[in-house]
Amino acid sequence: MIVRDPLRLWIAKNIHLLMFLGIYFATVVAGNLLYASPWGHAILDRINYPTEFLAFDYVFTAGFWLLLLCPFAIAPLVVTLVKRFAERPMAAISSALPEFRRIDYLVIAGALFVYLAYSFYTADAISLMMRGTDDASAVNARFELRSRIGFPALAILQSLLVYLSIYALVRALRSGEWFWRGASVVSIGGVATFLLLLNMKWPIVLFFGSLVLAFFIYGRKTRIVYVVFAMGTAGVVLAYLVVSMFIFRTGLVSDGETRASYFMRIAQTSLQFAPDLALAAVNRMAVSYPYYYETFTEDGQVCGGLLEQARRGPVCRPSTYIYTRIFGDDGWRGTGTSPAAVHISGYAIGGWPLAFVGIVLASVVLGLFASLPIDKSATVGATVIVGALAGYHFSQIPGEGVFIYDHGLLWAFLMVVAYALWRWSQSKIRLPA
Repeated sequence: MIVRDPLRLWIAKNIHLLMFLGIYFATVVAGNLLYASPWGHAILDRINYPTEFLAFDYVFTAGFWLLLLCPFAIAPLVVTLVKRFAERPMAAISSALPEFRRIDYLVIAGALFVYLAYSFYTADAISLMMRGTDDASAVNARFELRSRIGFPALAILQSLLVYLSIYALVRALRSGEWFWRGASVVSIGGVATFLLLLNMKWPIVLFFGSLVLAFFIYGRKTRIVYVVFAMGTAGVVLAYLVVSMFIFRTGLVSDGETRASYFMRIAQTSLQFAPDLALAAVNRMAVSYPYYYETFTEDGQVCGGLLEQARRGPVCRPSTYIYTRIFGDDGWRGTGTSPAAVHISGYAIGGWPLAFVGIVLASVVLGLFASLPIDKSATVGATVIVGALAGYHFSQIPGEGVFIYDHGLLWAFLMVVAYALWRWSQSKIRLPA
């Protein structure tokens, strides 16, 4: 039994709501508060972001702030109500989820890693990762790699193996067994390597963050937990800076420079660009919200309503439409996206009714995760951490994306349910003596 101090226990039980509201505030709300301040123009000019939205007719009206801030009123209420009624059913469901046996874990994780290695090898991932000397060519290489390896490999990496890595770490923290310590090191190292090959910063940063969070909740020694949490958080920030420098190729590549010296200079100059990268992180999501509100308030559902968006491959998606409106024809028209939080995405395709439905349904999902008994098993523990990642994603993308994108909850859940059914079927089969 893990003994937690009151603060750590409270965070563990409320981590899903904290992730959703905390990340949403940091990446969307904080930026828009700055835009409404006298420093708005200066901040946007420094990172070369557009400022035309500051003159939109609908920006900074009562409706603008109501839509922006409504999660802070609705989400805590809904999560609290769901927890009140769902804790007993979720405890019963948790009891039906078995732990992974060692041999089963090795077979499943090994097979997934083999498939992933084959997919990345045939896609020539290493060459694509190193391609390009600027951010544009790096992004083009990223799109090409994702197209080559395909959706199944992306889902295996960002959903199934992320879950299995978190599971191994939680199991190791709970049991202290050397097998699970080794399994966590190997699986985490493998996932981190493949995520780096994707040439994307947020998947690797989010993965490292989930590991820090798992240690914070399931670490046994409280003093060590807080020290490791502080160091891990600093490490996640450093990872964001270093990976961003590499992906953006920001002022680092020169003629005749070797790869070794290139990577050395990434580490050395990360702190120099840290302020701009921090501003980019704050503004990446925040700057799109005024465009969402002004566009879909003034022009209505220009990409169609819910039924139109539910079709496979619609002509218009709000995220690509808004990206083009912000950045114009910058070479990624139709492929570049500016996603928005679940309720803002709902507003884009259904106005206020769908915005309300979106935030309520997202809060219900977070409430179900928060109802899980955190110390039931490593299977449940890994699900708790994955639920915290869902809180992050609800603050960044449409609701369906949290489930069916390549990092979606659905794929990991199907794996866990399939394994539980297989174990159940084994227990029912009795061979004759």
